[in-house]
Amino acid sequence: GTRFAGREEESGIDSLGFLSEQDMRAELTSWRAMVVPILHSTGVNTKLLPALQWGVPIVLTSVAATPLAIPADSSVALIADDDAAFERHLCRVLLEPQVRLSLAAASSAHWQRLLADDREAADVASLMQLACSVRAAPEESRPLPLPHSPRGAGRALVEGLQAARPHARSRCFAQGERRQQGAPA
Repeated sequence: GTRFAGREEESGIDSLGFLSEQDMRAELTSWRAMVVPILHSTGVNTKLLPALQWGVPIVLTSVAATPLAIPADSSVALIADDDAAFERHLCRVLLEPQVRLSLAAASSAHWQRLLADDREAADVASLMQLACSVRAAPEESRPLPLPHSPRGAGRALVEGLQAARPHARSRCFAQGERRQQGAPA
Protein backbone atom coordinates (compact mmCIF):
# COMPACT_ATOMS: atom_id res chain seq x y z
CA GLY A 1 0.00 0.00 0.00
CA THR A 2 0.83 3.63 -0.30
CA ARG A 3 0.02 6.57 1.88
CA PHE A 4 -2.98 7.09 -0.43
CA ALA A 5 -4.47 3.64 0.19
CA GLY A 6 -8.15 4.04 1.03
CA ARG A 7 -7.99 7.75 0.12
CA GLU A 8 -7.52 7.49 -3.63
CA GLU A 9 -10.47 9.64 -4.68
CA GLU A 10 -9.79 12.47 -2.24
CA SER A 11 -6.12 12.37 -3.27
CA GLY A 12 -6.97 12.80 -6.96
CA ILE A 13 -6.29 9.19 -7.96
CA ASP A 14 -8.73 7.71 -10.45
CA SER A 15 -9.45 4.00 -10.32
CA LEU A 16 -10.41 2.98 -13.84
CA GLY A 17 -10.73 -0.78 -13.42
CA PHE A 18 -10.52 -2.99 -16.51
CA LEU A 19 -10.51 -1.13 -19.81
CA SER A 20 -10.90 -2.44 -23.33
CA GLU A 21 -7.91 -1.74 -25.58
CA GLN A 22 -9.87 1.03 -27.31
CA ASP A 23 -10.82 2.66 -24.00
CA MET A 24 -7.28 2.27 -22.63
CA ARG A 25 -5.82 3.90 -25.72
CA ALA A 26 -8.30 6.79 -25.48
CA GLU A 27 -7.45 7.24 -21.79
CA LEU A 28 -3.66 7.05 -22.15
CA THR A 29 -3.47 9.28 -25.20
CA SER A 30 -5.43 11.94 -23.32
CA TRP A 31 -2.61 12.17 -20.76
CA ARG A 32 0.13 14.74 -21.04
CA ALA A 33 2.48 12.29 -19.34
CA MET A 34 2.63 8.92 -17.64
CA VAL A 35 4.36 9.11 -14.27
CA VAL A 36 6.04 5.94 -13.00
CA PRO A 37 7.70 6.57 -9.60
CA ILE A 38 8.68 2.92 -9.02
CA LEU A 39 11.56 2.57 -6.56
CA HIS A 40 11.81 -1.24 -6.51
CA SER A 41 11.10 -3.64 -9.33
CA THR A 42 10.96 -7.37 -9.82
CA GLY A 43 10.80 -7.37 -13.60
CA VAL A 44 9.39 -5.66 -16.65
CA ASN A 45 6.98 -2.89 -15.81
CA THR A 46 4.24 -3.90 -18.22
CA LYS A 47 2.27 -0.75 -17.43
CA LEU A 48 4.81 1.12 -19.55
CA LEU A 49 4.17 -0.91 -22.70
CA PRO A 50 0.91 0.76 -23.77
CA ALA A 51 2.40 4.21 -23.08
CA LEU A 52 5.37 3.40 -25.28
CA GLN A 53 3.17 1.83 -27.95
CA TRP A 54 0.84 4.82 -28.18
CA GLY A 55 3.47 7.53 -27.78
CA VAL A 56 2.65 8.85 -24.33
CA PRO A 57 5.42 11.00 -22.81
CA ILE A 58 6.88 9.25 -19.75
CA VAL A 59 8.54 10.49 -16.56
CA LEU A 60 9.93 7.57 -14.56
CA THR A 61 12.64 6.36 -12.24
CA SER A 62 15.78 4.65 -13.48
CA VAL A 63 14.48 1.49 -11.77
CA ALA A 64 11.37 1.56 -13.95
CA ALA A 65 13.38 2.40 -17.09
CA THR A 66 15.97 -0.36 -16.84
CA PRO A 67 13.94 -3.50 -17.73
CA LEU A 68 12.75 -1.94 -20.99
CA ALA A 69 16.18 -0.55 -21.91
CA ILE A 70 14.96 3.05 -21.76
CA PRO A 71 18.16 5.09 -21.90
CA ALA A 72 19.06 7.49 -19.09
CA ASP A 73 19.86 10.31 -21.54
CA SER A 74 16.26 11.68 -21.78
CA SER A 75 16.07 10.62 -25.42
CA VAL A 76 13.02 8.38 -24.80
CA ALA A 77 11.69 9.43 -21.40
CA LEU A 78 12.65 11.75 -18.58
CA ILE A 79 14.36 9.96 -15.69
CA ALA A 80 13.71 11.23 -12.17
CA ASP A 81 15.04 9.50 -9.08
CA ASP A 82 14.02 12.11 -6.50
CA ASP A 83 11.11 14.45 -5.78
CA ALA A 84 12.84 17.54 -7.18
CA ALA A 85 13.65 15.81 -10.48
CA PHE A 86 10.06 14.56 -10.82
CA GLU A 87 8.74 18.07 -10.23
CA ARG A 88 11.21 19.62 -12.68
CA HIS A 89 10.53 17.04 -15.41
CA LEU A 90 6.76 17.15 -15.00
CA CYS A 91 6.79 20.94 -15.28
CA ARG A 92 8.77 20.63 -18.53
CA VAL A 93 6.33 18.11 -19.98
CA LEU A 94 3.27 20.09 -18.91
CA LEU A 95 4.54 23.54 -19.89
CA GLU A 96 6.70 22.89 -22.95
CA PRO A 97 4.71 21.41 -25.88
CA GLN A 98 7.89 20.68 -27.86
CA VAL A 99 9.24 18.51 -25.02
CA ARG A 100 5.91 16.65 -24.88
CA LEU A 101 5.87 16.12 -28.67
CA SER A 102 9.49 15.00 -28.75
CA LEU A 103 8.98 12.50 -25.90
CA ALA A 104 5.78 11.18 -27.52
CA ALA A 105 7.60 10.48 -30.78
CA ALA A 106 10.59 9.00 -28.94
CA SER A 107 8.49 6.64 -26.82
CA SER A 108 6.68 5.37 -29.91
CA ALA A 109 10.01 4.86 -31.71
CA HIS A 110 11.36 2.99 -28.67
CA TRP A 111 8.30 0.70 -28.81
CA GLN A 112 9.14 -0.10 -32.44
CA ARG A 113 12.74 -0.91 -31.45
CA LEU A 114 11.49 -3.21 -28.69
CA LEU A 115 9.32 -5.06 -31.21
CA ALA A 116 12.25 -5.49 -33.58
CA ASP A 117 14.71 -6.50 -30.87
CA ASP A 118 15.09 -10.22 -30.32
CA ARG A 119 17.54 -10.38 -27.43
CA GLU A 120 17.67 -14.16 -27.40
CA ALA A 121 18.37 -14.32 -31.13
CA ALA A 122 22.15 -14.01 -30.72
CA ASP A 123 22.21 -16.68 -28.00
CA VAL A 124 20.06 -19.11 -29.97
CA ALA A 125 21.98 -18.46 -33.19
CA SER A 126 25.30 -19.13 -31.42
CA LEU A 127 23.96 -22.33 -29.91
CA MET A 128 22.58 -23.51 -33.24
CA GLN A 129 25.85 -22.70 -35.01
CA LEU A 130 27.71 -24.74 -32.42
CA ALA A 131 25.28 -27.64 -32.79
CA CYS A 132 25.53 -27.51 -36.58
CA SER A 133 29.33 -27.40 -36.47
CA VAL A 134 29.42 -30.42 -34.15
CA ARG A 135 26.99 -32.31 -36.36
CA ALA A 136 29.02 -31.46 -39.49
CA ALA A 137 32.33 -32.53 -37.93
CA PRO A 138 33.66 -36.04 -38.52
CA GLU A 139 32.39 -38.41 -35.83
CA GLU A 140 35.87 -39.07 -34.43
CA SER A 141 36.43 -35.37 -33.70
CA ARG A 142 33.09 -34.75 -31.96
CA PRO A 143 33.23 -34.07 -28.23
CA LEU A 144 30.20 -36.33 -27.65
CA PRO A 145 28.36 -38.77 -29.89
CA LEU A 146 25.20 -37.61 -31.63
CA PRO A 147 22.07 -38.65 -29.76
CA HIS A 148 20.18 -41.53 -31.31
CA SER A 149 16.53 -42.39 -30.99
CA PRO A 150 14.57 -45.46 -32.03
CA ARG A 151 13.84 -45.64 -35.76
CA GLY A 152 10.96 -43.38 -36.71
CA ALA A 153 10.75 -41.70 -33.31
CA GLY A 154 10.41 -37.98 -33.66
CA ARG A 155 10.14 -38.14 -37.45
CA ALA A 156 7.20 -35.70 -37.44
CA LEU A 157 9.21 -33.27 -35.33
CA VAL A 158 12.26 -33.48 -37.61
CA GLU A 159 10.09 -33.07 -40.71
CA GLY A 160 8.32 -30.14 -39.11
CA LEU A 161 11.61 -28.46 -38.24
CA GLN A 162 12.96 -29.02 -41.73
CA ALA A 163 9.84 -27.51 -43.28
CA ALA A 164 9.67 -24.61 -40.83
CA ARG A 165 10.14 -21.10 -42.06
CA PRO A 166 11.53 -18.42 -39.77
CA HIS A 167 9.04 -15.96 -38.37
CA ALA A 168 9.07 -12.65 -40.24
CA ARG A 169 10.40 -10.80 -37.17
CA SER A 170 12.97 -13.40 -36.15
CA ARG A 171 16.62 -12.60 -36.66
CA CYS A 172 17.78 -15.99 -35.43
CA PHE A 173 18.18 -17.48 -38.86
CA ALA A 174 18.67 -15.29 -41.86
CA GLN A 175 17.72 -17.12 -45.04
CA GLY A 176 21.38 -17.24 -46.14
CA GLU A 177 22.47 -18.86 -42.87
CA ARG A 178 19.78 -21.55 -43.21
CA ARG A 179 20.95 -22.42 -46.74
CA GLN A 180 24.61 -22.55 -45.65
CA GLN A 181 23.71 -25.00 -42.91
CA GLY A 182 21.98 -27.25 -45.41
CA ALA A 183 18.47 -26.61 -44.13
CA PRO A 184 15.74 -26.01 -46.66
CA ALA A 185 15.25 -22.34 -47.45
